[in-house]
Amino acid sequence: MNDIIRKHWAIENNLHWQLDVILSEDNDLKNIEASAENMNIIREMVLNMIEAAKTLKKSKPIKMLTAMLSDQCREKLLFS
Repeated sequence: MNDIIRKHWAIENNLHWQLDVILSEDNDLKNIEASAENMNIIREMVLNMIEAAKTLKKSKPIKMLTAMLSDQCREKLLFS
């Protein structure tokens, strides 16, 4: 049972670490109504798209930067 709990928290901690380090979630000051929740959902969607993109053999931050600068890369991320 302890092993299952540890694995669960490892997954949780990994996700939150990625959201903070890759997407700078803790630096945002979104306080108006549901904007913080909405931004969290969008960030998680972006992170999932970046992780799912197996055609780009780059780190997650580099994939994000490439997607910001390239229409073709964004298309690959959105439709892969």
